[in-house]
Amino acid sequence: MCVDRAGIVGADGETHQGTLDMAFFRLVPNLSIMAPKDFKELEEMLELAVNLKKPVVIRYPRGGEDEYKMEKKEKLVLGKAEILKEGKDLSIIAIGKTVARAMKIANEIEKVKEEITVEVINSRFLKPIDKDTIKKSIEKTKQVITIEDRNYYKWTSISCARNYNRRKINRCKTKKLCVSRPIY
Repeated sequence: MCVDRAGIVGADGETHQGTLDMAFFRLVPNLSIMAPKDFKELEEMLELAVNLKKPVVIRYPRGGEDEYKMEKKEKLVLGKAEILKEGKDLSIIAIGKTVARAMKIANEIEKVKEEITVEVINSRFLKPIDKDTIKKSIEKTKQVITIEDRNYYKWTSISCARNYNRRKINRCKTKKLCVSRPIY
């Protein structure tokens, strides 16, 4: 299944926001949920979906990709996140169209505070989520921000919190940025 107008899609109006799909799709057993950061990744996800012998949801926003171009590119593997930028002081985890925003935020933080380096992870998959890559990043930086364009419940920040509280990552500060309307 391909879910068009996923996330916050300002031009369609308040009643046409795709903010609930991740919450209800997460409940479906054996369903893989993907969200591409750009058109190239969308092509790769479509190819992966066709070759998987199981149900898949690919969610993408209205209006195309962000003007911010990602330089780094890791091969798409089911359930594997992509580290777009290495850092040691803060982890930012994003998925889909929020990845470009995460990269912009990381660059701004590093401009303002030159002694800070920010790690940016493109989760790519809500389900299965790459617990190992995310866990290693959080253990390294001890601080994490998740950036999401959906309703308040049931996504990466909840998955991260649930997984990492169980694994007892000590002294980790968390912050959720849940985008509830377009930011212009």
